[in-house]
Amino acid sequence: NADGGSSVWRTSGTMNPTVANYMARRAQLQQRNGRLQAADLGTGANNAKVNTTVVPFWNNMVAAARRAGVDLSVNNSYRTHAEQANLYATKPKGMAAPPGGSNHGLGEAVDINIPSDKVFNWLSQNAKRFGFKNLPGEDWHWEFDPKLL
Repeated sequence: NADGGSSVWRTSGTMNPTVANYMARRAQLQQRNGRLQAADLGTGANNAKVNTTVVPFWNNMVAAARRAGVDLSVNNSYRTHAEQANLYATKPKGMAAPPGGSNHGLGEAVDINIPSDKVFNWLSQNAKRFGFKNLPGEDWHWEFDPKLL
């Protein structure tokens, strides 16, 4: 549909070949978590550095939020292995995934500035249409999951 819903992924009731290919190569990307190559990453709206497959879904979600008067300001997106290792070492236990274990290292997660209930409520009601879900207990953390589409 026009605002980036599941029709981007599915055609005639079957998975879009682009998505099927991405799902097939995700295991390979997981082995390079935090060490993705430049060709694997793109810059989406609001300077989110995400996996190239994720860029159009992120951009569609940001555009829909803007139309609703909501700004999805990015605090963090792709993280290198070294950046994740630093967070893991400096955050309280349980507040950061170990290096190689974060969806940030796959370019699938975006930490969004949540200055008001308006932003969180909009995301809670709409993010799934674009393939994004919230990590429970972390209002700011939204990650791409194509199975949602």
